[in-house]
Amino acid sequence: MNKLYNILFSVFTLLVHQVLSADPSNQAIAFIPAAVQNGPSQGQFISSGGGLDAPKVKPINGSAYDWWYFDAVSDDAKSSIVVVFYTASSAGVPAESFPSTINSVSINAEFPNGTSFAVSIPAGNATIVTVGDGTTGSFEGTGCGWTSTPDVTQYLLYVDAPSFGIKGTIELHSVAPAHYPCGTAVRDQSLAIMPDVGWANAVPDSRGVINFVINGSQFEFTGAGYHDKNWGVVPFPQSVGSWYWGHGRLGEYSIVWYDALTPSGTEFLSIYIACDRKIIYSQCSGLQVRPTGANSTYPPTLSSGNPTGFYIAADLGNEGILEVEVSNEYTTVLTAPYKRWTGQLKGGFQGSEVLTGVALYEQFAFNP
Repeated sequence: MNKLYNILFSVFTLLVHQVLSADPSNQAIAFIPAAVQNGPSQGQFISSGGGLDAPKVKPINGSAYDWWYFDAVSDDAKSSIVVVFYTASSAGVPAESFPSTINSVSINAEFPNGTSFAVSIPAGNATIVTVGDGTTGSFEGTGCGWTSTPDVTQYLLYVDAPSFGIKGTIELHSVAPAHYPCGTAVRDQSLAIMPDVGWANAVPDSRGVINFVINGSQFEFTGAGYHDKNWGVVPFPQSVGSWYWGHGRLGEYSIVWYDALTPSGTEFLSIYIACDRKIIYSQCSGLQVRPTGANSTYPPTLSSGNPTGFYIAADLGNEGILEVEVSNEYTTVLTAPYKRWTGQLKGGFQGSEVLTGVALYEQFAFNP
């Protein structure tokens, strides 16, 4: 643990140097007050020349939200951790706010023996420093934050909250390029994964190194790490009827999928595949994700039971048809309207060898 904190200090020192020496036009500091702000919020839904991981909503009013999501799943899918930094009003993301503040940190961990840990920590003001495409986040009073390199290839997240029973770090060493919903991370791309919901995926896949002490127990593993962010100026439940999202590693391929429905039932898609640190495919069409086995009714609702897995099919044009079976191994969150699993992947391109891997994935379902 001391070694990792030494690494943390070194990375912070490097980042401070980068901030001080960076071109002022390529850096920004955002202060996010703990209180809901009055007046309209403005959201960014077209990409600029930088700031991929920067705040995308200003200010956070009574209907807005902006969050930074990190996770990792072990190579055997038995261990996982999810950490989310929220700046969200009670209407924006109803389940992730406190009466006293819009800023909070949510942590969920799954031990290999099947026991779970979950905590939400209220924060004071939040500060996000953007340099290039990368960010450093600090949430006052939580002992939690993160830092990254400007090119978003390296992230270090820290948690120092002993009064909440957790202390440790997550390292993400990216193995797949960043992207936006329908293509590469370049200027003038749409940032909307669906109407009124923004998405930027800084780390689609990485070598994740997890080192924590949780309630006195060691919690350590290496596996597939991930980081993205979502935002909106319309309350999340008003924009999303349901969605299936997930990421995983299938053989040497990194994959990320979205299959989402608006409340009225219009479908929006996104499929990303990378290999050898290069994007093979990134598009907003040609994908279908459906539940399988028991309780496989589509679309899901608030009262839907738990499926046993999912089937993913992606038409990648000249690259061929990708088919993947997802088997739910471990349920890590099971509270309507939200469910999360880790599990096994099996499949590949039609006519090619069968590949295997692991994934972490979720389901939202707001419609009754």
